[in-house]
Amino acid sequence: MKYRCTQCDVTFEVEDGKKARCPECMGVHNLEEVRIVPALPFHRRPSFIPLVILLLVGVGCGVWFYMNSRDNAAKGTGDIGSEDIRAQLLELGIPDAEAVSPCAVTPAIEAFANRTTDDDGSEGLSALFNALLEMKKGGAWLAASQDQPRPELPLTADELLAELQNKQETRAATSWELSCLLLAAAEAAGIEGVTMAEIHAFKDEKSPADPSVVYGRFAVIHGSADAPLIFDLWSGRHGDGLKAELTALSSLEAAAPYYGHRSLAALAGMDLERALKENDHAVALADSSPTLHVHRGRIFLLGGAVEDALAEFEKAHKMHNGATTRVALAQISLMTGEAGESVEADIRATIKNFPEYHQARVLLAGLYIMRGDMDNAKRELDAAEKLAPASPEVAQGMAQLYVAQNDPENAIRYAQKSVRLSKENFASLMVLAQVYMATARFDEMRDTARRMLDKAPSALLKDQVRQMFRLADEEVAQPAAPAEAPSAPGDFELKLNNQGSGGLTLGGQKPGIGGGSLKLNLDEK
Repeated sequence: MKYRCTQCDVTFEVEDGKKARCPECMGVHNLEEVRIVPALPFHRRPSFIPLVILLLVGVGCGVWFYMNSRDNAAKGTGDIGSEDIRAQLLELGIPDAEAVSPCAVTPAIEAFANRTTDDDGSEGLSALFNALLEMKKGGAWLAASQDQPRPELPLTADELLAELQNKQETRAATSWELSCLLLAAAEAAGIEGVTMAEIHAFKDEKSPADPSVVYGRFAVIHGSADAPLIFDLWSGRHGDGLKAELTALSSLEAAAPYYGHRSLAALAGMDLERALKENDHAVALADSSPTLHVHRGRIFLLGGAVEDALAEFEKAHKMHNGATTRVALAQISLMTGEAGESVEADIRATIKNFPEYHQARVLLAGLYIMRGDMDNAKRELDAAEKLAPASPEVAQGMAQLYVAQNDPENAIRYAQKSVRLSKENFASLMVLAQVYMATARFDEMRDTARRMLDKAPSALLKDQVRQMFRLADEEVAQPAAPAEAPSAPGDFELKLNNQGSGGLTLGGQKPGIGGGSLKLNLDEK
């Protein structure tokens, strides 16, 4: 007979007729019999891996953040000089040690501007733009990937310039960091009519300017906000022919992403308390920003505060009914199992406006999988894969589709592809582990979970991985389910903690898989 000690988590065998005793703790009262049963056929395994798992472990933190339009400036703010920004930050309640004017003009920036141009018009701005672009060609910087939150903190304009001039290593710079430096240099050169803008979509493109909805897309504009000259350093484009849907930002609104990106860095490390604190600072500068409220909703969702999260998503959607806020709201509707016809209509409308928005197509495919409509799900995922063959999210969607279609070979192939494409990102490893679990490949699941433990950015996620080990043991030990019990393609249960914002915790009772359903329970013990 085989037993498992619930105290030591040790499994051992005992000859028939002999008394069972744990070889580790020598206990006899904490033992349970382990029944070895054949693995459930693939078609009896969970047929859908909910998108919520990806979000909870930090995909896109899922995390999907996007700097959408602002109809009004932050309360109590106007266009003020960069030298006054820090004083305004202090007035808004941001502590002295954390009050930073990221686009402030410094002696180093003045020296750079004076060396580069003596023109105080658009030609001068072009000269500054080209000088920074030459630094890129010389290997000083490259356009940073904006697909996923990273642990690196954002740089101020002065800090970025110092790194670019140092030239010891190539700096991966976000569009906001580059725009902040160009803005500061323009102010140092005395060029008037220059401001930072948030780019929602370029007129000649069929996808939002920041399709991954993480860091946002920013540029510097000169002239009238109705028909400005756009200087987009991140893409290396500028000129009369560059047209975009954009929103001009006030000085304080241009500073808000500094704290928003610090919040992203905290999220990359799963430090939810710090992420919320940095988000507080950003909201203090731009309370009317839909982005920051989507961002805030993600933090709450990661902490299990679903009602607070939903309220933030809805607030952002009311502020700006744009493609990315619709997608963000549709995503949480999918995760809570309330994705009806209106949600599908919103996603379809987004794809109609942006046919190359592959993330929206992956989301629509997830909705089809939940409904058991595998043909339409495959069509959307094929289109997304054609648009973005190197996207980990597309590979994850394909893995989910093949799980639902009872095709373990392709499910595992795509899950492994997602891991390769994301360079063993924790979330992709989670998808692979879930696919192994769904296909009863428990040894491979445990191996993957061990790799996850090395990469888990927090004790909370490490605990979630350990729960997977216990879950695998229970799957092996549970009695076989009746063969006649069917498994519906979209059968899953999602139970989340609807607590208030004070409960930023992740964990609780362990999830249970079996009988064609996946249960994810984040209620506190």
